[in-house]
Amino acid sequence: AYENQTFVELLADDGLVVLARGLGLNRLFIKFLKLYSDPRTLVLVINTSNKQEGYFCNELRKGGVEYTPKVITNEYSAKERETLYLMGGTLFVTSRILLLDLLRKQCPIEKVQGLLVYNAHKVTDSATEAFILRLYRQNNKVGFVKAFSDSPEAFTNGFCQLERVMKNMFLKHVYLWPRFHATVSAALSRHQPDVVELRQQMTPNMTAIQLAVLEIMKACVVELKTANPILDTDDLSVENALGKSFDLVVRMQLDPVWNQLSLKTKQLVFDLKMLRTLLFFLTQYDCVTFNSYLESLRHSDLYRTFSTHSAWIFMDAANTLFVKARDRVFGQSQGTKTSEHQQNSTTDRVLNLEENPKWHLLSMVLDEIFKETKNNSSLLKEQCNILIVTNDDRTCLQLRQYLCYGGKSVLQRQYDRLLESKQPKNQPDGIVVLMVFVCK
Repeated sequence: AYENQTFVELLADDGLVVLARGLGLNRLFIKFLKLYSDPRTLVLVINTSNKQEGYFCNELRKGGVEYTPKVITNEYSAKERETLYLMGGTLFVTSRILLLDLLRKQCPIEKVQGLLVYNAHKVTDSATEAFILRLYRQNNKVGFVKAFSDSPEAFTNGFCQLERVMKNMFLKHVYLWPRFHATVSAALSRHQPDVVELRQQMTPNMTAIQLAVLEIMKACVVELKTANPILDTDDLSVENALGKSFDLVVRMQLDPVWNQLSLKTKQLVFDLKMLRTLLFFLTQYDCVTFNSYLESLRHSDLYRTFSTHSAWIFMDAANTLFVKARDRVFGQSQGTKTSEHQQNSTTDRVLNLEENPKWHLLSMVLDEIFKETKNNSSLLKEQCNILIVTNDDRTCLQLRQYLCYGGKSVLQRQYDRLLESKQPKNQPDGIVVLMVFVCK
């Protein structure tokens, strides 16, 4: 229902549609592509990637659209592009090519019925798309401009970002569709998923690393407050520092005087961002990758910068961070503090690779699903697929390897690869297990 309402509103008046992620921006955009896929009109689509263009064209073919959009790139000559413009229809055009054609008067801008702007949050003051829209509006006063975005958080960056983006696109109306909108909430409530949340405890070493990082972050926040009294102290807390927007909040407050700040203050802002990354890597990646990242910091020029401008590197919590990260790879060491000889002789220690606890939990869930499927005669007749959603491609690949070979084998291969001491043994030519499944 909310998709139809959004379609009708945007069709009636030009504007910017901002949907929450996952609410079907692609489906809405495809409706407009179907509407304007007619050779009697000329509609240009800008700010789309190659992957998105392929997806949209494929969906239109599945929907039985006769005149699917053409993609104009630098593979076409200037004469061929001019012919395509005169043929009409909906055209995907790269920003660089379209700008060139507009400046050379090869695109009949007065005959363009309108522009569809995808990923509208990227139309900043310095963007090529902003210049294209200015040229379009200067030479065509009656054509429409309809913009689409599913990244509402991008409009919170900087000062009056939404207003500036709409000004760049010469739009007056904005249509906001968050998840808590009454129409959206009513539509989603009719299809509530059956959610079972499983809580997995971290290992003792992981817990010690997490507490150490949080202690360091607390010290950095206190030092940042002390060095910069102008900052809003309500926003400066360890809880807020864990969020992705903390860097933006601090930078927004410090931007007016950023060039006047001391190197120590700038280093503290960078340290908090790096420490938050460590917390993410702790639960997202395996022990070998995490320890390798820490060791790369230790032996890089960045570490020497920490030693010079960051007092937290001399805290006991910092020592605990490095020690416990090594213990996850080489086993428990004696005592909390280690000598420089111990730190440099990790290759002589016996490997005791600690698996990510979420891997074991995933195995338990999959085993439970397979047992239920085996015991249910009705499910045996159907293809029962499973969808595993991860944060990034790297995690997908690692989970696929884990399900194929087991945790110890994956960690051993990762250890060999990062240290470049030897190649993994008995490595197969390919992996045949699917990375993504579908659960019915």
